[in-house]
Amino acid sequence: VGYIGAIGEWFDFNLIEMVLQSCSDLFFIIIGPIFPEQMMIASKLEKNYSNIKFLGKKDYHILPQYINTFDVCLIPFKVNELTKGVNPVKVYEYAASGKPVVSTYLPELEKYQDTIYLAKDYKEFVEFIYTSIDEKPDVEKLLAMAEENTWDSQTNKMLNLFNQYISMKTKIE
Repeated sequence: VGYIGAIGEWFDFNLIEMVLQSCSDLFFIIIGPIFPEQMMIASKLEKNYSNIKFLGKKDYHILPQYINTFDVCLIPFKVNELTKGVNPVKVYEYAASGKPVVSTYLPELEKYQDTIYLAKDYKEFVEFIYTSIDEKPDVEKLLAMAEENTWDSQTNKMLNLFNQYISMKTKIE
C-alpha cells in the first residue's frame, strides 16, 4: 500500500498510525519529501512499526514504477480548511495506473466517489483498504477519470470557457 507526495502539515499521521495498527498484515511505502516539522513523527512511526517505510524524495520519472508495485494508492490527508479546497493531482496519477485509490473525504473528490474510495472516518479508511485489495478496480473508470484531468484536457476546458465568454461578450456589444 503506498503514498506518493509531499508530507507536510496536511498529512494525517494519526490516521496512518491507526492504519498501521489495524493493517499489520500489510506493508506501507511512503514516498516524498518530508517537511522538517513532520520528520520526527515519520521517524517515530518507522521505529515503532515494522510495516512502514518512508523512502524520501525520488526522481519524478521513476514514480510510476513505484505506483505499479502498489496494490492500493492512498491519499491520507487531514480534512481541514487547508485540504477542503485541495484537488490532489496525485489522484489522477494513481487513476492513470489503474490502481484502486483510498482517500480521506476531500470535497473536491466527491464527484469521483463511484470510482475511488472516499473514507469519512478512520475505520472506513481501513475498511476501504481491504475492500480495494479484495475487489478488482474498474480500470476503465479510473483511466477515464485520469484522461478527463490531464493538463491538455484541463487547458482545453479553460479555452472553451474563455471562447464562450468572448462569444457572449461579442453578442452583447
